[in-house]
Amino acid sequence: MATLGKLDDEAGKRVPVVYEGLDDLPLNLTNIFLVQSGDKSEYVLSLGQLAPPLILPGTPEEMLEQAKRISFVRARMLGRFAFTEQRLRELIEILTNFMRTQDERKKGQQAR
Repeated sequence: MATLGKLDDEAGKRVPVVYEGLDDLPLNLTNIFLVQSGDKSEYVLSLGQLAPPLILPGTPEEMLEQAKRISFVRARMLGRFAFTEQRLRELIEILTNFMRTQDERKKGQQAR
């Protein structure tokens, strides 16, 4: 199990994990998420960007008319990731712990 950039090998020795190419990947804002269950032991997480449709300034009536003509809003999908149930639960735990730490840090900064 990878923990804080370390990986336990079979002999119990901890070795560093090198994240190759991480800095070469684009950094994308993700604001839409889709989770699907695949087969019995697989889950698919899709991440994307959803931008509000363009409605040009005008009178309230003109803006309402523009909004009525919108039949759908396109989401630009950025990636799809498949997880086993165990790995998805691990990701949820990692994100939960990270946000708990961030919340505690913010509380500490506000107390100053």
